[in-house]
Amino acid sequence: MKKIGLYLFILLFPVSVSANNYEPIGDKRQSIEINNFFSDVKKENITSYEEGDFIVVRVDDFGGRFYEEYYIKRNGKLLILDKLKTISLYKEDFDVKSLECRKNIHKPIKDYDRQTVLKMHGEKCRTFYALENTLDDLEEYVKDHSGFDIDKSRMDWYLGRYPINQKNIATYNNIAFYLNNQEYHQSAIYLLHKIIKTSPDRTVAYLNIADAYWDSKDKRNAKIFYKKYLSQIKKTGEKASVPSRVSKRMAQ
Repeated sequence: MKKIGLYLFILLFPVSVSANNYEPIGDKRQSIEINNFFSDVKKENITSYEEGDFIVVRVDDFGGRFYEEYYIKRNGKLLILDKLKTISLYKEDFDVKSLECRKNIHKPIKDYDRQTVLKMHGEKCRTFYALENTLDDLEEYVKDHSGFDIDKSRMDWYLGRYPINQKNIATYNNIAFYLNNQEYHQSAIYLLHKIIKTSPDRTVAYLNIADAYWDSKDKRNAKIFYKKYLSQIKKTGEKASVPSRVSKRMAQ
């Protein structure tokens, strides 16, 4: 994607752009259509860039915390508003979270105004995280911030960037332990299942996931994993001190 950094009014005039054989919008009628669509936006809050066959017009009215991207395509004499993408940035979040939503429009831009498009339903959203922190940073943050949950979406981003291996598995286990202690049981269970799948011989993970199930009031699954924990100790011959709560809970 090649950023052009033009204000929208520059689109009103023919411009020579060679990348991707892009043909700029220079027709007067089409320029009027674009201006009418964005008539409620200050020109200093609009930039544009090219992406394949599209002109993407970006509107930023909120200082980079929420912005819109309109994908416009030429179809003969028509300008087609193909889709709208909105991005909400939560910069105060530990990882800088962004919520990206897309709406498919596929209609001539002349038939709509911006506010109507913004209010249209049918959007599909995804959450993204700018992971600039290490796993050690995450462990310390989870340990010290009782109100911080790691949902499935965020955890998948971490697992994608830092796949579980023998060097970091203890850190992941600690994160799950702290999450469960802070009553984010489902998040802990989700992560512990990933740990056990990667390292089936990690005994402590069976104890931790059993505790997490028990704390979440799921006694049936808790007992299943307490049993697996005891079996794991027997199988590996580990000299582990089995917590007294295990036998007590198994007997309930």
